[in-house]
Amino acid sequence: MEPVDKSAGALNGDATDNYFRELVAAGEEPLLRETVGTLLINLVEGEQTSHSLVKIDKGKVAVLRRASGGEAIIQCERDLFNKMVEGRKNAMAALLRGEISLGGNLALVSAFVRLFPGPLQSQKTFMEREIKRSR
Repeated sequence: MEPVDKSAGALNGDATDNYFRELVAAGEEPLLRETVGTLLINLVEGEQTSHSLVKIDKGKVAVLRRASGGEAIIQCERDLFNKMVEGRKNAMAALLRGEISLGGNLALVSAFVRLFPGPLQSQKTFMEREIKRSR
């Protein structure tokens, strides 16, 4: 099991790698305070599939480069996942179009996907709501 390195340039540097790096560096994610579990994310890129095991323990997130385990599984094209973590594609819409495969604990998947930013025009409004809610 190789943990995700927090240093710049440790990964490919695409949106997904940056997203994972930021999740780990944040230390604790308030939206996951009540969440415990492991999520295997399989990202397909041509003939290659990269695997990341996301461990969530009451808001603390670790990401490991590992191809097994996970109480829940997300599988999709890496380009699509990049767009979802950037807020350019909606995960639920992609699921309904059949672009994402899910398995296992869907409540865990749902909790994780809530972290994805919304469309760029709605992000400010979302953040304002979250700040008010956390007070």
